[in-house]
Amino acid sequence: SKDKELEQDLESFLHTNEDRGSRRQHDSSETATTSTTNSPLSTSNPHSDDRSLTPERLYPDTMSCGAAFDRAFYCQSPGGQFTNVYRHGGLKDCADNWSEFWFCMKIRGQREETKQRNIRNYYAEKDAQYKARPSSEDVWEKRSVKVEKAFDLD
Repeated sequence: SKDKELEQDLESFLHTNEDRGSRRQHDSSETATTSTTNSPLSTSNPHSDDRSLTPERLYPDTMSCGAAFDRAFYCQSPGGQFTNVYRHGGLKDCADNWSEFWFCMKIRGQREETKQRNIRNYYAEKDAQYKARPSSEDVWEKRSVKVEKAFDLD
């Protein structure tokens, strides 16, 4: 019975993704047939041309609340804290993980375009904050001399 439930969940998930894919194909064909000078879709949709590399395309426009919850819960768990002590030498404040989860829950009811824009903005802000913080890479110094014969067998 549990296998059947999992199988049904998988089928409904795949069916949902097929619906999304057909909707996106329909939307992109409408965008392609609409005049680019009069269409707000062609200028406001950063994903209209799959080959374009714009700042908006650098960040995802979807977010899984379940995955955000799992990350926050793991961070709070003894295993997650042990990992942080091992890697960084101290306990981690998991507020940013819970903040991501609650952000995801807050935007669930928004219109799709607004939700995608807010998610991209969220990830852009998160990335900027991450780059401004100290990193574990700060303990390494860049080599100025090439390493020769690093191993005895070279």
